Amino acid sequence: MIPSIRYEDGDFMIPERKKNKVINFLEKNNAYYRLWRIIPIQDELKRLKTN
Repeated sequence: MIPSIRYEDGDFMIPERKKNKVINFLEKNNAYYRLWRIIPIQDELKRLKTN
């Protein structure tokens, strides 16, 4: 499972270290996507951390 934060309109944030895995999945399923590098706030950082 990849930790993520889901927003409206199908947007979601994932840890950058998981980017390639998600891109491969999206491309395999012919999904349209765009990437942005963002700076998450503290609450989002806590939600994205894994054990």
